[in-house]
Amino acid sequence: FPYPVYHDHDNALADTLGAAVTPTAYVIDRAGAIRYQGRIDNATNPARVTDHSLENALKAVLDGRSVERPRTTAFG
Repeated sequence: FPYPVYHDHDNALADTLGAAVTPTAYVIDRAGAIRYQGRIDNATNPARVTDHSLENALKAVLDGRSVERPRTTAFG
C-alpha cells in the first residue's frame, strides 16, 4: 500500500471507535480525524459489487478532496 495501514490485532481501536461488525473500515487522516467509516464495498458477492466505498474514500483523502459518503453501513 502506498499509505500507512494499521492492523488492530487486539481490537482495542475497534472497541474505542465502536465498530460493531467485521469488517468495518476506517480512513483516518494525518490529523487523526475519521474521514470514512463503514463497509469496504456494497456486496458480499464480488461479482455484484457496484460501489467500492472504501476505495472511493481512500482516493478522495489521498487527492485532498472531501469524502462523498463519509459513513456507510458495514455488514459482516
